[in-house]
Amino acid sequence: MALAVLEDRVPPEWSDYNGHMSAPYFAVAFGAANDQAMEVLGLGCAYREHTGNGLYVVEARYTYRIGMASGDAYRVSTWLGGADDKRLSLTHRLTRSNGQIAAEAEILFVHVDRSGPRAVAFDSDLRGRLTGMSALAHLRSPAA
Repeated sequence: MALAVLEDRVPPEWSDYNGHMSAPYFAVAFGAANDQAMEVLGLGCAYREHTGNGLYVVEARYTYRIGMASGDAYRVSTWLGGADDKRLSLTHRLTRSNGQIAAEAEILFVHVDRSGPRAVAFDSDLRGRLTGMSALAHLRSPAA
């Protein structure tokens, strides 16, 4: 089961000259899914305001499989890929309304004290919860 699911439609302004969803807008969709997943994990706006810490993207890998067009409905399903002392990874799968996989993303984040900014470890309770969840991630991750 996915950690979070985001559903939307491709807006007309996301289309390129071929009438397909332009590559940068897949990143926009995955970014919105990142935000939603952070809220579910307790690492969203309230966490940033309370702790002064946040997560910064340090690596992203996108795989494009089939095109999307203006108005197409899509779903982004998100899974926790893993976590350690300072890092967290998410895996996203963007599917068309018929279930076909259109694109996938693997995003690696580093936990940052934003006043530095500098990388810092998650506090022990949060780290334990995230690593515990990531230990089971293979049971929930999408099939290749």
